[in-house]
Amino acid sequence: MTDSENKAPLKKKGGARPGAGRKPLIGAKTTTVILTEDLLIQLKRLGGSSWIRSQIAATTKPSPTKVADELFNSLPIPAEEISVEKAPDNSMDRAGIHEGTVLFLRKKAKAQVGNIVLLEYAGKKTLRRFTASERGFRLVPESSDSGLTDFILPRGAELAHSGIVVYVLSEPK
Repeated sequence: MTDSENKAPLKKKGGARPGAGRKPLIGAKTTTVILTEDLLIQLKRLGGSSWIRSQIAATTKPSPTKVADELFNSLPIPAEEISVEKAPDNSMDRAGIHEGTVLFLRKKAKAQVGNIVLLEYAGKKTLRRFTASERGFRLVPESSDSGLTDFILPRGAELAHSGIVVYVLSEPK
């Protein structure tokens, strides 16, 4: 008897067994795409099915301007009373408004306690929350920057502001 006859047959890899095979994406359906050999090579170079999914997702995601237009048209405020601006600074970053965040402002509205207002101070635009105080009204930043200060508005004084923030449009993190 030779050595090769004494050895047990080698176990082969693969085959049907529980838990084997490619795991499906949750909620995904398999489909067929017919491509020429050249296009199939190019598709594999681009990343295969994950590249296709990313391309479809990119084309179906609403653009920020489309979202802004739809939002603008759905607000229960006359269009002539609304302006759209970007947050000029991080003076309200703890309230989720960071520099560059798109703001929908109501112009010509009287500020109420709790409103966030866009105003000009020392030649620069900034945001503050309108609150009450013993001496009048306070305009308070909600910022991680401790160098920003409150403004006191004496009772009876008019607040000159660009508008009251009625909606904030920000990108998801």
